[in-house]
Amino acid sequence: MKGWTQYTSADEFAGDGTFRNWVASGTYGQEGHPFTRFLAGHAHLIPLADQAADLLRVTAFPDKKLTDNELKAQMDGTWEKIRLRENTGSFSGNPQRRLWLRWAAAAVLAIAGGLALLEYQKTTVLPGISGNFPEHSDSWQVVTNQTDDVRPLSLSDGSMVWLEPGSELRYPVAFEAEKREVLLDGEAFFEVSKNARRPFYVKTHNLITRVVGTSFLVRTLEENKSTLVQVRTGKVLVYRAENGAGKEEPVAVEANQQLRLSGDPAILLTEPVSQPSVLSERLDEHRFEFTDVPVPIVLNALSAAYGLSLSYSEADFRNCRITTALTDEPLTEKLNILAETIGAGTRAELDGDRIRLTGAGCP
Repeated sequence: MKGWTQYTSADEFAGDGTFRNWVASGTYGQEGHPFTRFLAGHAHLIPLADQAADLLRVTAFPDKKLTDNELKAQMDGTWEKIRLRENTGSFSGNPQRRLWLRWAAAAVLAIAGGLALLEYQKTTVLPGISGNFPEHSDSWQVVTNQTDDVRPLSLSDGSMVWLEPGSELRYPVAFEAEKREVLLDGEAFFEVSKNARRPFYVKTHNLITRVVGTSFLVRTLEENKSTLVQVRTGKVLVYRAENGAGKEEPVAVEANQQLRLSGDPAILLTEPVSQPSVLSERLDEHRFEFTDVPVPIVLNALSAAYGLSLSYSEADFRNCRITTALTDEPLTEKLNILAETIGAGTRAELDGDRIRLTGAGCP
């Protein structure tokens, strides 16, 4: 995946999953948002990002049948945006004009057909999970790890998921206002962004795990209906999926504890962690507390703990020294803190399986 700094068209922004999630979350352009600050430091990208955001907004349909008047209003709104872009003159002699008009025309055609230009994959309930998937959610991403390596995923709320080979995660493009829900088939390690007002739920074929902000592993085996929940930091509450949150007393699982659901009849068993996940062990080996240390040392620590490669200019950043504590935050938040500590114009992000640091650095 190319970094945003390399994008030269609205098409690329509109096709970028992270950008789409940002627009769908309703925080696009929000003051203080890390992505907003990034665009402010790369002013030449703002027109392209605005174009892409406009199209993503006008093609974001509620999952319902539109009346003729509503359909006409959607079409009129889209054409108005096209006219506004045309009248600014900002596309004169610019090849981006053709790209924008192509997106805009496609959007109008999509509206006329009652469809979204960027239609996200609809919810499909996995076998054995009937009733657990939120029926009111209509736009979900589906990621299946078909590689031999753990795949890192960044969610729209800043949470991180480390998806094991052969596993599948389903999650909404934008989380609901009051809760965050994902559906897991297989195994994944979660670093959940803290938000007491929006609890985070991981649903499997037989368990629901509820957290506010913590790190933990969930492993589910469909063939024998067993599930393991292993907590590294914080606390989680676990429910049987057939009963659901609020319909039975949950089982609390503390840090360094694990819960198993297995057997016939299935029983819940809480016990000390017997064999931590590889990622959990690596994270425990690092304190992430730094006092006046060069940035490359911080990056190397993150790389070693998370098993990610690095992409940055050592010459630009070797003279940058920072003092900070990166404790229980998800990796995405750790990177945001790192970038803000280094200074304005610095961007630290997860790019596939590598940590990418860009900016002016330090003299």
